[in-house]
Amino acid sequence: MSGARVALVVANGSYDDEKFRALRAPTADVEILASVLRDQRICDFEVNTLVDESAAVVAEEIEGFFADRRRDDLLLLYLSCHGVKDPDGRLYFAVRNTKLHRLAATGVSAQFVNEQMNRSRSRRIVLLLDCCYSGAFTRFGSKSTYDMHVRERFDGHGRAVLTASNAMEYAFEGEQLSMNAAAPSVFTAAVVQGLSTGAADRDGDGRVSVHDLYEYVYESVQENTTGTQTPGMFASLHGTLYLARDPRASARTSLEFVPAPPSPGPALVPVEPSGAEPRDRPGRDWSRWRWTASTVVLVLLLVIGIVVLRPSPEPQWTRLADLPTPLEAAATTAHLGGVWVAGGISPDADRRKLDAVQVYQPHTGKWSSGPRLPVALSHAALVSNGPQLYLLGGWAQAGAVAEVWRLDRPDGHWVPDQRLPGPRTAGAAAWDGSRVVFAGGVSPDQQATATVWALEQNAWRELPPLQVAREKLAAVTDSNGTVWFVGGRDRNQGSGSLYGAVDEVTSVRTRSLGYPIPAVEAPGGVWWPGVGPCVVAGYFSDGFSDRAECWRGTGESTLPRLPEARAGVGAAVVDGVVYVVGGYNDGEHGSGHVFAFSP
Repeated sequence: MSGARVALVVANGSYDDEKFRALRAPTADVEILASVLRDQRICDFEVNTLVDESAAVVAEEIEGFFADRRRDDLLLLYLSCHGVKDPDGRLYFAVRNTKLHRLAATGVSAQFVNEQMNRSRSRRIVLLLDCCYSGAFTRFGSKSTYDMHVRERFDGHGRAVLTASNAMEYAFEGEQLSMNAAAPSVFTAAVVQGLSTGAADRDGDGRVSVHDLYEYVYESVQENTTGTQTPGMFASLHGTLYLARDPRASARTSLEFVPAPPSPGPALVPVEPSGAEPRDRPGRDWSRWRWTASTVVLVLLLVIGIVVLRPSPEPQWTRLADLPTPLEAAATTAHLGGVWVAGGISPDADRRKLDAVQVYQPHTGKWSSGPRLPVALSHAALVSNGPQLYLLGGWAQAGAVAEVWRLDRPDGHWVPDQRLPGPRTAGAAAWDGSRVVFAGGVSPDQQATATVWALEQNAWRELPPLQVAREKLAAVTDSNGTVWFVGGRDRNQGSGSLYGAVDEVTSVRTRSLGYPIPAVEAPGGVWWPGVGPCVVAGYFSDGFSDRAECWRGTGESTLPRLPEARAGVGAAVVDGVVYVVGGYNDGEHGSGHVFAFSP
């Protein structure tokens, strides 16, 4: 072989920060994957492994791994660990000493890994990422890079990235998110199976290319997770890169890189006509070439000028596939890379409450049904802590309820959890990164409340109250320890029933921020990428709203108006894209319309 074949296998299962759930799969992943990579009959890599090391050690090893390489060296980096995104959507790989609330200082950033790959002289790099949100590897960076295309990120770098999940999904360990015994993850198990058995040799040529492996892994993971985990591949390879031999083939089968056929030369290279004078002499041919090049440059400048000066169209909301069941007052949140909508009120004449759970998957553009609720209700709160969903309170047929239901798997069943201290409907809740925080709502005596509760160590603790009692408020979180409770109303206060109040709740206090936005009830609340906490739509004193109101960062919204004014909407952010679902207005109760906007 013309170049070295070297692999670095990095895995982390134990964490000092208790906020990270221990992973059992990485230990098994390292042992079984390293064995296959070392096997001279199959992959023939020189392999180094790192297990449960600190961020400093991992970063130094990764930097050294890519440094001082030759152009034709084949480098394979494998990472198995928690993948965590900060509030701005930047991806970090969590290792032993990573702190959830100090990612920049204690995590290994995707940006750092990408920089080391860019600096390497090797143009044959393969990156295997078996972690949550691994598809976000190509989307890290400043707030302006959320929509950077994969081709723009990777062209010309001679690399391939295979991810266990897309930018919006969690990666499953075996059949559950938490396992009782060590076993390879679904993604790594598929990689090992495909390489060790030769099953990934899709074209039967005795070798497994990067593309062969991806096709095999994709089909295997989709089958074993019933479509809830979607592997991804992003590649810029000018030829075929072989990772392994089919063990059933000859040991002499070549694993050399096969370059793509050469492309035609640059369009501006002159072609010597038969019998022409050499180009080192002055003469008519050189003058013709100089004139042609100048003309081309002028034309290119003209085209660039037209493109630059032409006004760009204003970004707009995009209409997506309608909800299968139109509704209003449903509980909505982002969960496992999708938009989950639970319960609500139907537009039927009897205004019946719903027990349906509807799930939108952005990578398919389709809605599907989730596990039905144990009871039909509306005006509940829905919260995701990552692997689990919590449904809190709400308005059932008999009135306000205190029940809390938990969903541990997307295809599982709702089970009872720690009840709220008291029945509540039309309250709001969010996951602040370590706990569920619930506030406001209406009690059984039809009075708006100002109570704030936090679920800590499987028990509810009462926190200092909101500045004003209210229902139909929104909760917004940065998932980094802070929740804002925004807007709402008190039906018993007559003309003064609407509020633009904002309360900031942290682990140490509840702080009033006054009334920084117009008074609004029943809005959707989101953490808007690059802006901060915002409310979308709702009912203002002058009628139904199509606006977004924000109060941090720039201090104002940069969002276009929604195509429709409405209240009672659900809102969620998935991978930097804001989704608004359902709602009602003067002419429509229970809308099925769904809109999305990418800043």
